[in-house]
Amino acid sequence: GTVMAVRESHRGAVVSRQLVLVPLDGAAAADDDAVSVVNDQHHFYAQPRLSPDGTRVAYVAWDHPHMPWDSTVLALAALEDGSRTERVLVGGVDESVLQPEWADDGHVYCLSDRSGCGTLYRVDVDGDAVPDVAPRLRYFGNSMGAIMGGGFVPVANRISSVVLNVPG
Repeated sequence: GTVMAVRESHRGAVVSRQLVLVPLDGAAAADDDAVSVVNDQHHFYAQPRLSPDGTRVAYVAWDHPHMPWDSTVLALAALEDGSRTERVLVGGVDESVLQPEWADDGHVYCLSDRSGCGTLYRVDVDGDAVPDVAPRLRYFGNSMGAIMGGGFVPVANRISSVVLNVPG
């Protein structure tokens, strides 16, 4: 088996981070090449989520000087081919995306502030449709800077356990 993790390396004044798969048999303790790099294109990674079929990972990433509540992407990487390439599904400059969660049907749910406040979206990973799941509800979940956990849990292709943050 393996565990997915964010590895941080310090080489002199250079700090780098990678989304990696670490074997649980202990091989990585003696051999750095035993660790498989999934992606190394960003300064920061968070919330990696393995697809139900185990072939892909969805994750949140961002780059300096941005902060996770300002500008993040929800990206997808294949685990099978070792190519380290990613496809950005949603997000970018001036959009904060967080909490990717896979549904049984292969869609990814996430929170995004693209509408001006935290809203729940369903993302088609094979296309670019991003419908707003709950257009009248706003302020789902917490920002990446918040201490509390996530804002929703997909259960059998439905959303459950929603946390609403109402400003004021």
